[in-house]
Order: sequence, then C-alpha cells, then structure tokens
Amino acid sequence: MKSHQAIANALSDWKVVQDAPSLARDLFGALDDDERDRLALRAFTDEVRSTLRRKNADGVPVYGNVEQVDAATGSLVRRYKQTAAFTVED
Repeated sequence: MKSHQAIANALSDWKVVQDAPSLARDLFGALDDDERDRLALRAFTDEVRSTLRRKNADGVPVYGNVEQVDAATGSLVRRYKQTAAFTVED
C-alpha cells in the first residue's frame, strides 16, 4: 500500500515527525486521488462502526441490528436501528 510506505518513509526521519495530525496532513497531500479516496472511505467506515457500537449512560446499546424481510427480494436483511425505536415486531 502506498500510504503505509509513505508513513514508513516519514517515520524513518524522526526530525520530520512532530505529531500524528501534522504528519497526516503532510502525507495526505502527497498521495494520489485513488489512495486518498480509499483512506477517506476507510476512516469514515471506522467512524460509522464506532457510532454503531456506542452505548448510552445505562450501558444499553444506542443502535441494534434486526433482521427484516426485504419487500423487493423477499430475503432476510440486517438493518441497524436505534434501540429506542424498536417495535414489538423487531
């Protein structure tokens, strides 16, 4: 992966690295468009997963997944839903 090599190269010269956000900003501009898009999508995916794992103050998950029948295909699909919005059918 191009990003891993760019990070390894930057870290080989410790004088350049002040902190992770600065290094990320510097390296982000040096990557090609495809690599930037891939990294941005990965970061956003990680953020979505983190949000889906959150719990409220009582330790109850804020989101849960339920299996529902897709009206178009008739197959079971998993959907994420706020637990506060669960219905008896869920």
